[in-house]
Order: sequence, then structure tokens, then C-alpha cells
Amino acid sequence: MANVVILGAGFGGLTVAQRLAGATDHHQVTLVDRRSKFMMGLAKLWILVGRREPVEGQRRLAQLRAGAVRFVKAEVEAIDLENREVRTGAGRFGYDFLVVALGAELAPENVPGLPPEANFYDAARVPTLRDSLAGVSGGTVIVMVCGAPYKCPPAPFEAAMLVDGLLRERRVREQVDLGVTIPDAEPMPVAGPAAGRMVRTTLAQRGISLRSLAQPAGVDAAARRVTFVDGSTLDYDLLLAVPPHRAPRVVEEAGLVDSTGWVPVDRSSLATGHQRVFAIGDVCAVRLPAGGMLPKAGVMAESQGEVVAANLLEALDGRAGREEFDGRGECFFELGDGRAVQMEGHFFRHAADRVDAGLPSAEALAAKERFERERLERWFG
Repeated sequence: MANVVILGAGFGGLTVAQRLAGATDHHQVTLVDRRSKFMMGLAKLWILVGRREPVEGQRRLAQLRAGAVRFVKAEVEAIDLENREVRTGAGRFGYDFLVVALGAELAPENVPGLPPEANFYDAARVPTLRDSLAGVSGGTVIVMVCGAPYKCPPAPFEAAMLVDGLLRERRVREQVDLGVTIPDAEPMPVAGPAAGRMVRTTLAQRGISLRSLAQPAGVDAAARRVTFVDGSTLDYDLLLAVPPHRAPRVVEEAGLVDSTGWVPVDRSSLATGHQRVFAIGDVCAVRLPAGGMLPKAGVMAESQGEVVAANLLEALDGRAGREEFDGRGECFFELGDGRAVQMEGHFFRHAADRVDAGLPSAEALAAKERFERERLERWFG
């Protein structure tokens, strides 16, 4: 009997757990996560603008629809690669195969003075931000990306579009200056110049400003002022921030990360440089043919999880796995007016443009909502 340990119950970890559920008659599969509930990141934007309550879209991980897969709610304290063991708050788990799917951690402390309540990537902060946004009737609202890479590249621009739509519904948009600041030269540079132009054009059509090459050096929360590394400043009345991201410390301490700060993997198999250890999702670094890294997104973690699970099933039966990750994935850019743009990424292309975008439509927004609904049903019933 083999022991398979999966660390992290996000898109990738849940996908692997469910796919391996059929192997639990002969092998032990353990899924470890410090959380008791799962919620998709996309739901935070809907909570932000009052379209959803925080409890909606949440599912208890203990109710995972994955046969006899053992779920352990515990903090991962150490990964011992030499002895093939994981230490957690609930005990030690030896493994024959390890899947690291712990995602990316938020590091707001890397921007001095960044107020915790500005962090709209933190689900616990979003209800307070929603209440603050509901009281906006004028002034300046800024969506600020503090560093790259970050989870879900379209999300900050979607947030600005949704805020724009909310303010228009409340008939106060003309009294509000709304803008986005990014540290890169273009929006979503990994997607290519065509996607960047689409985002720029869409923001401009709504009167949403875009400030590029704006790397925050610090925030004076009392004065409500951001200072950037070039010495310029920006005053705000409400700040919505995407904090810097990093690999979880337990992954760093295990020696799994490289100079990128993330776990390097074979882009086809998601294998690390350690035997029988795989890394999927936001925690890993997949280098692209034309430069840069694969974007950090749930749909990518899900696809990677499918590949790793298929190959693990083969390995558990003593065969060599041949499934390969192809760098493809779909996502949705929501426009805040009842429509969305469906985008398909082909990130292993050698061409500069890696994303194909459809036309804005209500059908694309319905597809985004269906994307969430189908996966929650698949994983939790």
C-alpha cells in the first residue's frame, strides 16, 4: 500500500484528491489543509459589491466528495524531504508520493504601512471593504496592485469594473475618481500585448485611470497617501489593495523554492527536483517558452491537478504516466454591467499573444457563474 499526501485543498489539491478517490481501496490518500472551508477567490469580488453574502459559495472540506480520502484539518509545520514525512499540527504523515498545492501566501507586511483593511484578497477583510464602499459618495477610490506575480491576473481590473458598475447603480460615479495602479508596464503582461490593450481600452471606456510602473514603497494610512518607489504620491479616500505574494514559509524552509521564490517544476509533469514530489498551482513556477512564468490561477491549478492525478494513478499501478500539462486554461473578465469576456490562454505558445478573448456578453458571465457551480458540485456534491 502506498501513501499519497496532498498538501492544500485549493483547486489543485481538491482535483487530485477527487481523482485519486478510486484508488483508496488499495492505497492511503490524505489531504491536509489548515482551513475548514473552501471558497473560490472569484466570490470575493461578488461579496465586495454586495452581490453575495460571505457564507454563500462556501463548502466544508470535511464534506469532500472523494470517497475514502482522509481530510486532516491542520497546519503544515514542516516538510522533511529526506525522510519523506510531513509534520502537521495533527501529527506526522509519511508519504510515498507528495503533492504540494499550498498556494501563495499574502505578504501585506512587505509594503510598510499598508492597512490590513485594504486587503481585498483576504476574504475576512472583504465584508468591511464592502461596507466602506457602500458609503462612498465622492472622492478617490484606488485599486492598487503591490507586486507581481499575484493570483488571478484579471482580478484587480475586474474589481475596478465592478466598483464602477456599483457606483453607477448608486448614481454617484461622476463624483468619484476611480483608478488602478500596477507595478508592470502593461496590464497582465504574461497574456501578451493584445490582452493588455483590451484591458486598457475597457478601463478607459469607463473613465477608470490606469497608472503603470507604479511600485508602492509605503502607505500612510492616517494621511491616506501612497508613496511609490519613484517618489511620487497618490492620495485616496478608499484603497483596495492586492498585497505582495510569496511561497508559504514551510515550502521555503523545506528547500523547495529557487531564485524566483517559487517551486520550480517540469512544465509537462509538474515534478519537482525531488523524487516523487510534485508541486501544482500558485506555489510553483512554470517557465514559459517566450519568457516569464505561467500565471497563478485556479484554472491552471485544476488542469495541473488533473495531470498529476492521472500520472499518480498510473504510478500506483506500477506504470509510467504519460499525461502532460499543456499550459491551456479559460478564465473570465467581468465587466460590471451584467457581461463578461471569456478568455482562453495558450501559455505554451511561442507567440507574444498567449490569450484569445471573445466579445463581451451576458452568456460569458453566465459561464463564469456556471464554472463555480459545476466545480462545487463536483467536489462537494
